[in-house]
Amino acid sequence: VGMVERAKEAGAKVHCGGHAIEGPGYRYAPTVLTNCDQKSEIVQKEVFGPVLPVISFDTFDDALDLANDCEYGLTSSLFTNNYRLIERAR
Repeated sequence: VGMVERAKEAGAKVHCGGHAIEGPGYRYAPTVLTNCDQKSEIVQKEVFGPVLPVISFDTFDDALDLANDCEYGLTSSLFTNNYRLIERAR
């Protein structure tokens, strides 16, 4: 909850979720965030929950740089329909 709240305070926009779900245990609504800063905690640290910070980019090389610019690399992903383009990331 704290990481999403701090991201919102820093300017991230919540498109869905962004809150705990009532009930037993620790449950959190699936959350999609945009307008996240690359250097922010929500991008740099691993979020243990269904939270997806989305970052825009201009070129494929920019996308690779962003995906590789994090402390652990556990949450970096690239999505495309272009098979040849994604092969460059291997």
